[in-house]
Amino acid sequence: MTDGEWSYSEEEAQESDRITLLAVDDDADFVDLTKTYLERLSDEVVILTVTDPADVPEILFEEPVDCIVSDYEMPGMNGIELFEKVHMEFPNLPFILLTGRGSEEVASDAIQAGITYYIQKKGSPEDIFELVNS
Repeated sequence: MTDGEWSYSEEEAQESDRITLLAVDDDADFVDLTKTYLERLSDEVVILTVTDPADVPEILFEEPVDCIVSDYEMPGMNGIELFEKVHMEFPNLPFILLTGRGSEEVASDAIQAGITYYIQKKGSPEDIFELVNS
């Protein structure tokens, strides 16, 4: 990887049975719970966590990530803004938005932006069950 290019190819993805998920949430307890739970479910899941959405681009250029799961409401940048920033460099990277704001406006904005999947965040382990099933 040089000069900001993303070097992860489909061939590399097929060679690895592991799935790397990047969980983004300003609530450190929630990302820790998500990481612990998902890694217990499967040896094939690797969870990277970040509490500051501004750190996501750097991580994406350093690590091959298969999917991003992001909170909607975060300081400095909401989940849709993060998706738009990521999507410019990584247009095929799946992006799941978790939100505690269950408004139709947020869902509509997410769909219009092109977000892969939208989950209502309730702040409990049930969110993780829904994530695993998506």
